[in-house]
Amino acid sequence: MFGDASAAGDAPVSELLARMRDLYRRAEAAGETHGAVEQKVSERRGKVDRLQRELAGVRVRLAEARDEAGRLARQHYRGSSGVLPPSLRLLFGRDEREVRTLLEHGRAVERVLGDRAAAAARLSAEERRLDRLATRARGALDRQLTLAADSGRRRDAAGRRLAEVERALASLGDGELAALRRAEAARRGR
Repeated sequence: MFGDASAAGDAPVSELLARMRDLYRRAEAAGETHGAVEQKVSERRGKVDRLQRELAGVRVRLAEARDEAGRLARQHYRGSSGVLPPSLRLLFGRDEREVRTLLEHGRAVERVLGDRAAAAARLSAEERRLDRLATRARGALDRQLTLAADSGRRRDAAGRRLAEVERALASLGDGELAALRRAEAARRGR
């Protein structure tokens, strides 16, 4: 704002004080803005972390559901007795009751398999939904981090300008300070 210290030393004290007041206000506003942005970044990080944990849990449940459906299907098609597959046992069933039992068992296994497949489909849909949410949340976090970096740079720049004014005021000589005191006294005397 001042360019160099000699230019600041040539400026009237009242102008330096006005600049200092303005810079102080800007630095304070930049600090407050930076604090608000940092708070939003922290909240976004929490949301991203929560979504990623939730997504990981859904992925685990999906893998478990798929594994269980596969295990049930293998068990059904191998046959629980280990001798003949269910379709052949059905053909060679000894009586109507055994055939009915085999059919009921087959329907029950198919229902369970269908339920597992439906659960896996629901979990897959949930996984995709959470993945989209996590992607959007990561994008929002990236934007917030960029804003936080910009805000920090503005705050630092305002602080540097304020330090320049402070250095200029500190470099004032005794004569300049006496003139400032006389000007203040004259203004109060009005």
